[in-house]
Amino acid sequence: MTAATALLRVLLVEDDLGDVALMESSFAELQVPAELHHVVDGAEALAFLHHEAGYADAPRPDLILLDLNMPRVDGRQVLAEIKADEQLKAIPVVVFTTSANPNARKISVGPGRRVVCLPGSSGSVRLDDRAAWRAVDVKKLL
Repeated sequence: MTAATALLRVLLVEDDLGDVALMESSFAELQVPAELHHVVDGAEALAFLHHEAGYADAPRPDLILLDLNMPRVDGRQVLAEIKADEQLKAIPVVVFTTSANPNARKISVGPGRRVVCLPGSSGSVRLDDRAAWRAVDVKKLL
């Protein structure tokens, strides 16, 4: 990577450390020049985005990768707050879930909102499914 190559600042909101490792390896394998910031739940994600509780110097992410099912504050609540906030709503969000429940992907965000739900064979996307991640054209989201 050259000095002129800009890093994509990504906020990964995921409570499963195994999935975090898969995501990191996916970015490396796909050679995406990214700076990954990981938080373990929705409460931490909101603190990161609002520069609170130890995240005063957190960068504004270019992309948010958001798990739906998490402890404390779930992904639906985080997404609703992001999309209601004038400062945050322009950040593209990719939502993923390991839930087999087909209703898990029914997310209403309103017209003109930039949210991608990754599909999968069982109503979810496996984080090691490289084809699914390649289908998300990050440049079009930004």
